[in-house]
Amino acid sequence: MLSLSISNGTPFGGQTVTITGSGFGASAGGVTFESRAADVVSWSAGSVVVKTPRRSTGGRLTIDPTPVAVVLTPAVGAPDSGAYTYNCTRWDRILAHVRTYLAQIHVDRGDYFTIGESQILGLKMGGPDDTGAPMPQGAVYRSMIDYTDTATAGLDKPHGFATGTMKCVAQFVCDLGDLADWDFTLGALGADVWRALRFARQADPYGIDIRPVRVYPGPAEGKEDGARGSVSVEFDIELKHITTNMNSNTQGE
Repeated sequence: MLSLSISNGTPFGGQTVTITGSGFGASAGGVTFESRAADVVSWSAGSVVVKTPRRSTGGRLTIDPTPVAVVLTPAVGAPDSGAYTYNCTRWDRILAHVRTYLAQIHVDRGDYFTIGESQILGLKMGGPDDTGAPMPQGAVYRSMIDYTDTATAGLDKPHGFATGTMKCVAQFVCDLGDLADWDFTLGALGADVWRALRFARQADPYGIDIRPVRVYPGPAEGKEDGARGSVSVEFDIELKHITTNMNSNTQGE
């Protein structure tokens, strides 16, 4: 098991981490964080110094409180592993809680659709991409648009840090099938997501308020049978205090 001098840090990357152990060899091998290559600063048989990689997917920052695997592969010999956690705020951990409930949408529970873990991207700054998983696919993220402020609608800007309220979005895409069914399909998907958010609110372990605010369909890709459309459900996460509360030595909540 690898020993890391620092077990958590910024998702922007660039943090210096010393990995200690034995049998690393004299020649430099490679180190990955969640399969992302780290920059090797120095290498010896018992100590390797690296710079952590940026945690991004599709060019966008990925935010998630789950520890990731660190794998050191020597030039000669077997690889060894450890763990590292990219920092996130309590808001991000609440979004992870929400994501868990969205991944429980299932026809056997009386929902219209079935949505599992593979169909939801990790928490990201940005919307869903096609992952190749079954439809519907989606993502949960913090919004950069104040959808209550019509005067600034469409302008990217951060929200919530002065008010204790973070505006968030659960956005899903699906294949729409017959034109005649589009309204019902998008409405049903929106209802599933809204209901999952209500379940997440009831089971909230953090003592905060998760409030669905608005659901609306997005544009379809094409105007023929089998086109793809989207549904976005905007919701607020309200905390009584400004939260940094990083999973590091950062103070405050």
